[in-house]
Amino acid sequence: MVVDVVFPELLPDDLHSVASNLPPPVGIDSVPFAIVGLVGGAALIFLVIATSAGLWLFQPWARSCSLWATIITVPLLMWAGPGVSSGVGNALNYGSVVLWGAVLAVAYWSPLAVRFERR
Repeated sequence: MVVDVVFPELLPDDLHSVASNLPPPVGIDSVPFAIVGLVGGAALIFLVIATSAGLWLFQPWARSCSLWATIITVPLLMWAGPGVSSGVGNALNYGSVVLWGAVLAVAYWSPLAVRFERR
């Protein structure tokens, strides 16, 4: 989704105006957005970096952490509210979801799964 922020010309001006008038996510309007963004972003970055590094290094905790992070994150996306994305942003988003699913599948149901067992 960062693609649409870095390259705003991917979205027509009409969609930019619609996106700027979208209602805030439920519950966010009472908390300063900077705090929510900072805390949520830091947690997400830590989780992504930690689990990715753990998966890369075949750490036993990494696959359960990444699975639970996925299970917890998906329902939380319902409260993120509506969004506007370009075709490029959608393609990259769907591609990342498919690749993440493949990473989880490989970590649990492939010959590499034995490398994640406790040593």
